[in-house]
Amino acid sequence: LSGSTKYLNGRTLVNAGTANWSGGALTFQNGAVFENRLGASFTVQTIASMDNYGGSGSRSFNNAGAFAKTSGGGNTIINVPFNNTGGVQAQNGSLVFDGGFTQTAGSTLLNGGGISSGSTINITAACWRVRGPWAPVFPAAARSVRARPPAC
Repeated sequence: LSGSTKYLNGRTLVNAGTANWSGGALTFQNGAVFENRLGASFTVQTIASMDNYGGSGSRSFNNAGAFAKTSGGGNTIINVPFNNTGGVQAQNGSLVFDGGFTQTAGSTLLNGGGISSGSTINITAACWRVRGPWAPVFPAAARSVRARPPAC
């Protein structure tokens, strides 16, 4: 996924293999959903954003596979709800989950990168691992962090 803006409108896009996002915004509207299936990988190599363009229906990014920000520095802003039951890795720059982040299984690894949000971070039956120095960045006025993660 590179170049100019991509529009996902009222459909579900399923990744069962490998997807590399290297440029151009990804826009979600009218119930659009991106499904990153178990065994699939989605690699972020950009500071572009996933944007919520509204419309009818719920929009989301559902990750059951591997989701990793490996390059691109800076912030990659995800403005749609992100539901994780797979693995999320921040290796470079920051993943900013302004559409919310819910993790009910799987893991999140901060390995040289960071995670922040101006919205809800909800971690229940999953684990987080931090390698190296990192301090969470959550604006006090907007945050709601609920966490009961077990040890990894």
